[in-house]
Amino acid sequence: MRAYYSSYVSDFQTHSNNEIIGKLTSGASKSGFYQQQHSQTESWHAEIDILRRALKDLGIPHYSYLILEYSIPRRAKRIDAVLLIGDLIFVIEFKIGASSYLTHDILQLEDYCLDLRDFHHDSLNRDIIPILVASEGESRYFQA
Repeated sequence: MRAYYSSYVSDFQTHSNNEIIGKLTSGASKSGFYQQQHSQTESWHAEIDILRRALKDLGIPHYSYLILEYSIPRRAKRIDAVLLIGDLIFVIEFKIGASSYLTHDILQLEDYCLDLRDFHHDSLNRDIIPILVASEGESRYFQA
């Protein structure tokens, strides 16, 4: 399984947090994570709430597609969220509880974007836009 949860944005907005968390937990279990840490579940709740607000506030088209906990092919890594809007790929990494943007978090996000570009055929020649979310931090713009 490549992702623990995926749906159109319109469906994501109608699914309950418990339904989404259930799919994420089930996906983690099928991937070999037999014990779910409470902190991971709480992070997923926060991520879902942040995504719901952002998708609504930004007016993201309902036909856009959202993927949570996407496994990068051949790399044994998981991206917190991937948002597909037309030909654009938004790679979103959450740092729940963080108030600053640390260098190693930025490098982790860049690495995810490069992995998609290099190891995922459907991402080839598409714009990949990294978004790092420090849930307690101020909005900032970084240029690579």
